[in-house]
Amino acid sequence: MNHLTALAMAFCLASIALAQNSPPKSPQQVSSPTTPVPVPEGISPRQSQGVPADDTLITLDFRGGTIGDYVNAIRSAAGAKPVNVLFNEETAGLPMYMVRLTNASVWSALGAVERNTIDEDGQSLQVRIGRSTTPPPGGVPTYSISSDISRMPSRQSQQQQVIVLSLNPIIGLPGRAKDQTASNLEAKSVLSAIELAVSLISAPNTPPPVLQFHEPSGLLFVKGDAHQQRAAKEVIARLQDDVERGARATKSPGGAPVVTRRVPLSIREDQIPGLLDVLMRQHGKSGQLQIEAEGGTLVITGPAALVDKAEETALSAR
Repeated sequence: MNHLTALAMAFCLASIALAQNSPPKSPQQVSSPTTPVPVPEGISPRQSQGVPADDTLITLDFRGGTIGDYVNAIRSAAGAKPVNVLFNEETAGLPMYMVRLTNASVWSALGAVERNTIDEDGQSLQVRIGRSTTPPPGGVPTYSISSDISRMPSRQSQQQQVIVLSLNPIIGLPGRAKDQTASNLEAKSVLSAIELAVSLISAPNTPPPVLQFHEPSGLLFVKGDAHQQRAAKEVIARLQDDVERGARATKSPGGAPVVTRRVPLSIREDQIPGLLDVLMRQHGKSGQLQIEAEGGTLVITGPAALVDKAEETALSAR
């Protein structure tokens, strides 16, 4: 072995010994610089970029109104910071209750409009809040408000029950001779009006109502849901008002004849209410006169003597 070969072998042995004595590199030291660093659990990518999810805090005292009014109040409370909310005209008109907030985020403030209710008439209302995807750095979120109104009759409103209604105030008491001057209605006409009203209010999927009239007692038995029964009651109440109004007009002490007279007026229409007040104070205190205005014509009903005096007063008005 010559001198050069010995030197080369010594150099190789020294390099191997140095490599064996060097400490191993940590995982951080050997990772590639292009490998992405994982985001710690619980931190969203948007937060890791330094843009908070909802960085606008507001304080407001909303006194009630509509959803549209409430969104405008939120925008006003945000001041110079923009608030993007998307909703249609129908949603904007829905009622909104009173809300008082202090240092609340826009997201939580808008959450107050959410609801899922069913009223006594079976109408269902759902209001939901949605938020768009993460905006670009420096941008603000865009929120949406959607509503769904549908008619879902409640079980209580669909249940059929039986109620008993009296038609005697309208058709007259049974077994008593009809007074020719009275304003009683025929039972057939009353039943026809009730049947029409009940059929119009009935929903397509509800059981048909059952109406049974007991003529000897003047009682009407109605089997139906709450809406059908309400329609029958309203028809009877309206007809009873008409009958009582006609009865007041035909009453006359001492058997004096009752007449109806139409008196054309020569005064302006804006003067007619004042004339009606004068006529009732002067001639209608006893309650025997019924005075109404139909355009420029006065309709007076009552005892002939009182009608003559009221007509004379009306014609003298200027």
